Amino acid sequence: AAVAVHSVLRCPPNTEDKVLVYGTGVIGLCIIQCLKAMYPDCKIYVPVRSKSKGELVTRMGADVAIYGDVYEAVANETGAKLYYGMGNNRMLMGGMDIIYDTLGNARATHDCIRWVRARGSYVKIGYQMNETKYDDTPIWFQELIIIGVSCHGMELYNGEKLSSFELAKRLYDGGTLDFSGLITHRFP
Repeated sequence: AAVAVHSVLRCPPNTEDKVLVYGTGVIGLCIIQCLKAMYPDCKIYVPVRSKSKGELVTRMGADVAIYGDVYEAVANETGAKLYYGMGNNRMLMGGMDIIYDTLGNARATHDCIRWVRARGSYVKIGYQMNETKYDDTPIWFQELIIIGVSCHGMELYNGEKLSSFELAKRLYDGGTLDFSGLITHRFP
């Protein structure tokens, strides 16, 4: 939860921003909740692979669970134009205002920087501890803002300086963050 709080505060959305959270692990699910808790007017989109995961992300606060082709869904939801290039490469002109990427592998980076609009923000939370190769053309062509996140930190929130751990605890104690959805199974 502290990583999610820190990630959201590194790049807070504006009112009515369209935000995509990529990755539905614990950090991704906590980012969804933090966005809804701190910036309830943004619209949250989350790509999913199954109906059960779609139900989970909407229970956690996502506005739209994206099933199927994410390029086409982002184009439809944002009014972006989808272009096809050589080698099955695709690119959007337009797209999400902010993308929070909790996966961080080469494929995720390749896709996320194509799903964000010109001068939009790509927040890289997940990362791989090895060399990563991807086509970075959208970074300079779309003048993207790229923000790296490393764990947790000190935050300035509503005029108060506090740790992301303390803020996550306050949001939890206040009932805004609910971790019960993270527990999917119990075993003896």
